[in-house]
Amino acid sequence: MADDELEEDITGNGNGIKLEDFFHGQMDQLAADELLNQYEPDNYYLVRERVITESSEKPDEQFCISLHTRVNGQPKKVHFRIRQSYDLCVIGGLVFHSLSELVTYYTQVEIYPGGRLEHPIRPKHSCPSNRCVMAIMNYTKSAGTDELSLTAGDVCQVQHKNQDGWMWVAHVKSAQSGWVYDGMVEDLNSPNYDPELESCEFYHPSHREERVEELKSRPTGTYFLRPSAKSRSVSVLCVNCNDAIKKFEIERIPGGFNLSGKAFRTIDEVIQRYSVKYIDEKNEVKLREPLLRRSHAASNLPQEDIYAPNRASSTQIRECQLAAEFHCLFPKRRSRQRAWKRQRCILHRRQDENHEVLITSSSEVGRQPKGKPKGLIALEFAHLYPVCHGAYDRPHCLQLVIFNEVSANSTPPDVYVLAADSQAVLAEWLAALKPLCKCSKVCNHGQRSGHVRHVSTLEVAVKGVRNLNVSCKTAFVAVHFNGVVVAKTRSNRREQDDDSVLNWDEQFHFEFFPECIHTLSLHMTRRKTPKTTKVMKHDVRVSDLSLGRTSDFKVPAAQDKLQLCFSVRRVGYAVLQASKDYVPIRDIFLKSKDDPTECLRALAEVCTSEDLTYLARAIYKVFAYYDQVANLLTSLLLREIQSISSESEGVLFRTTTIGTSVLEVYLVTDEPMQFVRHCLGEMVQEIVNSNANLELKADRLLHSSGEMSDLDEADSIARRNAARLIELLNSCMRRTLRHCQASGCPAILHQVSVACQQETTRRFPQATARVLSAFFFLRLFCPALTTKFRQVFGAELHQEVSPQVLRSLQLAAKALQLFANQSKTMREACMELVRPFVCENTDLFNQLNACLTASPDPVAPLSAGSSADAPSSSSAGAAAAAASSSPSDLQNISLTFELASVHDFCARHLDDLRNLQTRSGSQNLNTLIKATEFLSNRLSNETNR
Repeated sequence: MADDELEEDITGNGNGIKLEDFFHGQMDQLAADELLNQYEPDNYYLVRERVITESSEKPDEQFCISLHTRVNGQPKKVHFRIRQSYDLCVIGGLVFHSLSELVTYYTQVEIYPGGRLEHPIRPKHSCPSNRCVMAIMNYTKSAGTDELSLTAGDVCQVQHKNQDGWMWVAHVKSAQSGWVYDGMVEDLNSPNYDPELESCEFYHPSHREERVEELKSRPTGTYFLRPSAKSRSVSVLCVNCNDAIKKFEIERIPGGFNLSGKAFRTIDEVIQRYSVKYIDEKNEVKLREPLLRRSHAASNLPQEDIYAPNRASSTQIRECQLAAEFHCLFPKRRSRQRAWKRQRCILHRRQDENHEVLITSSSEVGRQPKGKPKGLIALEFAHLYPVCHGAYDRPHCLQLVIFNEVSANSTPPDVYVLAADSQAVLAEWLAALKPLCKCSKVCNHGQRSGHVRHVSTLEVAVKGVRNLNVSCKTAFVAVHFNGVVVAKTRSNRREQDDDSVLNWDEQFHFEFFPECIHTLSLHMTRRKTPKTTKVMKHDVRVSDLSLGRTSDFKVPAAQDKLQLCFSVRRVGYAVLQASKDYVPIRDIFLKSKDDPTECLRALAEVCTSEDLTYLARAIYKVFAYYDQVANLLTSLLLREIQSISSESEGVLFRTTTIGTSVLEVYLVTDEPMQFVRHCLGEMVQEIVNSNANLELKADRLLHSSGEMSDLDEADSIARRNAARLIELLNSCMRRTLRHCQASGCPAILHQVSVACQQETTRRFPQATARVLSAFFFLRLFCPALTTKFRQVFGAELHQEVSPQVLRSLQLAAKALQLFANQSKTMREACMELVRPFVCENTDLFNQLNACLTASPDPVAPLSAGSSADAPSSSSAGAAAAAASSSPSDLQNISLTFELASVHDFCARHLDDLRNLQTRSGSQNLNTLIKATEFLSNRLSNETNR
């Protein structure tokens, strides 16, 4: 069955299975087995309420599905527990809004290998699916809380109960929900419960003798209704007939009630009829006045004692929970339209020490959400999957994936996507969720010692496709882990000389790659929407990837000559759980004497070009944790300036070194990206919104336009395009200058630029603008318009970007590159049209150079004794928030992983480091080698324990 048809069966009105067809009320497993034995093992089933005692395992699992099926030809009875939280039902990690929805779903999907819920066993009498309580006192809820106001005699259904005595109930008559205390209500244990009868104010389910004695003292015609002791479907109407109590049986029939052979739709019709006609014709008695339920004696608990556990519970919840506003994307089968919704997510601990995420309606800042939850994610079943840019066209995303464990992977997983408002909120939630989700629990390979965790990172580079059909103008590639999308390509462009080649050249980096992921898939489609037909698909088993090496793939399609090119690199390393074990490694890089960056530069020298990017990323995060990024960049780049001879001045800041690699890692963080969006955003928005084609090559214009046949006309259009491009670039550079003059440049980038500018001017007096061109234009502005365009501006774009817009942005980047180098000669003939932009804005370039290299507060290079004992304030704040619901050392978990990654680099290149130390005789390198050997031996011993 298609997903949309199954979704319609679950959510549509009237298509689901009704509760009275399968629910049998409270029943133990032995009684359920005896009932199932009366039927053939042909997928007969029933749903029952478990008999829970104080010694019961998992008392929050209230309901159970009992199924009689066949396994390997032999009859077998299987029982599946269902947990209820509020009015949500959870089974195998899947969340349903009712028992009827759950049962309807598993009539279409296997709940057990070879078994579905096909034939319901109908109970003899209808039973309620929730425990019912009745209020014994009047209560008005406190303002600003989720409590429920009650009147004595109100009947409610219990949907969730806390250990502290508070329960979430739904009013039978008004359908309102809220919290009540169990001292304010009494349990209705009668099996004769009927919601319609309970809504009557003259219905008395208990205290029968007291009500009969009270009825005798009332006037003739006074009446009340009570359950019958003989049958669940019969109620008794007790009437005072001249001081004698007469009883009239009212039988529950399909669609109404039966009294003395007459059918009535409701109890109110019974009362209305016999209020005008004699119910006792012999004594001529009519129903006159009901005997209403009155409140019983108030609970012996004082009011302050009632609220004491609630206050204690609220304090406990606030200490362990994490709450934030997210844009949420729910699984498709839960909603007809899978759309983003603003919701509030709350992380808290359950009674069984497991965690769950409650999704409620969005509330005002500083106020608690009201109403029942919109969804629930049980983290004991959830896998935390990574998300790269482009997967959902939203920044700061995380996704929780729940595979249907009951159905043995026969159904697609449920994917909950949460998009945070900022990177800080995302980092806080990721730190809190990683130790709690299932994927984090199964990747602990050192289970016997509990001290070692194995961590993997993965990088996927999607290069391009060859021999593409000319009719296929665009194509996209999506990366899937175990069938769950985690990344999508964002930009695509054809080669200028060969229309059959389409290049993406995009890289996706996945940190903390879960060990539970065993399959990597690449799907190529013609469009970005998920319902488009796949052009080709290729699966790669993660176990086949060599650790630390890049695996290149050229995948041919089955039907034609298509060839998809991509590469995958997987890096794995072991991590000691305690962060204090990595203090020696940390101190070597942060507190080295004499030359603080000596060990880092030596490690970069022996690393391969591929390892250099990973090393730079790990080192940056370690120094960022201690707020030492500016000092690190300054020390590395100053050392690079000093190491270049006067004859090699042309390669300054142009080659890939450890200094420029760390700089590139910093330039893709939030603060520099915000600076780029402010400077270039207006120009980008104008080009994208107008779908501008600013092509400068006349032959490309002539080739792309079928209506244009004259080369002179194409030259004229190219000149008009150049004039418009120059106008946009002039406006963009003036805006950048104003923003920099208003101190809008990122503080760290400004400080590093000033220090490097001073040293560059001293060493190379003729290279006065090398820092401006290399740092701001060539490594920040130009990549933002080309390779990193979607990463920078993707969140602000609300439409698909056409290839001609991407080409226009590429030409703008080329013009900025010429402007940065102050080139007077153009390598491409078409770029001669933008020469006026370079030549006429020399003063503007000098003003930018002076503004961005003006000296702020002096920044000292990294020196011995730099403080590494306390993290920065922002890091500490996020860590403290995450530590509230995590293991004892969670606040340092990210730092521990990065230091472990650095140790892995040192261990893999230990022989090269020894040779380098032998040649140089460096004491710092000798200390690094000893610390690496000590940690490697420690890891080996802990893993083998």
